[in-house]
Amino acid sequence: MDTEKHVSFVSDIAKHGADAALILARFRHFLELNKAAGRNIHDDSVWTFGSAESLVEYHPYFNAKKIARILSKLEADGVLVSGNYNRKKYDRSKWYTIQRPAYLLISQKWEMHYSTVGNAFPERGQ
Repeated sequence: MDTEKHVSFVSDIAKHGADAALILARFRHFLELNKAAGRNIHDDSVWTFGSAESLVEYHPYFNAKKIARILSKLEADGVLVSGNYNRKKYDRSKWYTIQRPAYLLISQKWEMHYSTVGNAFPERGQ
């Protein structure tokens, strides 16, 4: 695990508890894969989908009800955002993204404001 991911994971444990941090780490992994592949991009964000039952495959130490509770809590806390981007209207599978971290945004609009610089110090008026 690289340093940035480790810091994020430790921060997630402190904020949300170890169980939720494990689920968030899995979502970050899926979202990073989707961003790298350029897939599941909607509304300027990268998304992944899955049910609590499907996440048991990756987290066999939890049951589906426990994962569903974790997902609900993370949504209520505003950490996870859910949506529905299914092609078929009857499909109610939830899609998830993590609340707008910079690495998940597809287009980032940055405005840089530079002051007039002389000798590496901003100029100041009288």
